[in-house]
Amino acid sequence: MKNKKLKASFLLDAFTSFGLVITLILLFFPFIINQHQQYRNELDIAEMNRIILISLNRFKYDELKEGVEIANFSVKYNYEKICAFDKKTKKRHCIQK
Repeated sequence: MKNKKLKASFLLDAFTSFGLVITLILLFFPFIINQHQQYRNELDIAEMNRIILISLNRFKYDELKEGVEIANFSVKYNYEKICAFDKKTKKRHCIQK
């Protein structure tokens, strides 16, 4: 009889541990995914800022008004702002003057 109680205790302990692990995963997994998405967005914005700075350094304002293509980005200057558009991810980032 002692042997049967011991097996039940191991089974109960295993279910409790499994439930605890699943609960922790379900709580933290969405948080980790959200953090990763925010990190990717910040990297995309930094890349677009870099492209804007490169285009301001290499091209004249008249060329930027018509629009220039750098790698997968399109940069265009309007009277108040300069915008970079990523063709691959379809994201847009603008800097105002």
